Amino acid sequence: MTRVEQLLLKAIDIGASDLHISAGSPPIVRLHGELIKLKGEPVITSQESRKIIQEFLTARQLEEFKKLTNIDLSYQIDKNGKPYRFRANVYQQKQGWDANFRGIGYTCPSIKDLCLPADIGKLLNFHHGLILVTGPTGCGKTTTLGALVNEINMTKRCHIVTVEDPIEYIHLPQKSIIRQREVGKHSESYQTALKYVLREDPDVIMIGELRDPEVIQQAMTAAETGHLVLSTLPTTDAARTIDRIIDSFHHTQQAQIRFMLAEALRGVISQQLLPKKDKSGRVAAVELLIGCRPLANIIRERKIYQIGSLMQTSKHLGMQSMDVSLKQLYADGFITRDVAMGAAIDKAAFA
Repeated sequence: MTRVEQLLLKAIDIGASDLHISAGSPPIVRLHGELIKLKGEPVITSQESRKIIQEFLTARQLEEFKKLTNIDLSYQIDKNGKPYRFRANVYQQKQGWDANFRGIGYTCPSIKDLCLPADIGKLLNFHHGLILVTGPTGCGKTTTLGALVNEINMTKRCHIVTVEDPIEYIHLPQKSIIRQREVGKHSESYQTALKYVLREDPDVIMIGELRDPEVIQQAMTAAETGHLVLSTLPTTDAARTIDRIIDSFHHTQQAQIRFMLAEALRGVISQQLLPKKDKSGRVAAVELLIGCRPLANIIRERKIYQIGSLMQTSKHLGMQSMDVSLKQLYADGFITRDVAMGAAIDKAAFA
């Protein structure tokens, strides 16, 4: 058993979401959102971290890492016959070689399993358009995105193509045909993969992340041409998501992008993970913006500041602000008032 497998098994045993292997530090895990030292583990030297990382990288991955000093990959170990998958990032820092592992599970949870708002399912009734899952790093965007793909796979007869870096949740065909492609292994880049995906007769395209303007524009073009496109962005709420997309482009392109986004956007799911009151884990607070004619007008007319009011007046469509979600979680006893207040936009509501 390799050293990294030993550390990952310890992380699994205590229910940690992340493992950090860092030169000059003992192994660190993230447990219920908090970083703690892995009990009983000594400081890892620069030489030791290099050896640990070289043990689990393939020859191709090691060559790429030495060239780029940074690499993303997926990694799997077995515990008592059960597979556990991780998304890993290996990088260099001042002290030496470091690696981070984030558990992504093996079986993709459902929308119900994640206790997400039932109205999220309404977004999947659209036959084409763009649906985004947003939030800060570590808030569960990948898991929610996987749950959406899983829901389509279980209930609709579609051809689903995913483009990921790396492949995270494994989806087996159910009612749908599903093909998963990994950047770097099955395609040179997101851009190249998306160029050819449109020739593969997809109904649904899942893109791991909208990383740059070219990928964003390809996603919107696919959404406009009859495909349902699902992806993620590291933004904190629906309004900032729209601004982020538009601001990614040169000012000479922004009018065109604003029009494309107004036509393509079907929904934004913004979420954050908060510690539960009973300290048993974390729970998701979710803001839900659903595409409609008033939203399209707001985007076209550059009145993004009106999105908050739109969500308040469109509850009948299933829309929900982050503060409403926080109030419900507090009322149901999932989170404390201090946690709700810390995450709220209108903090006076919890005073």
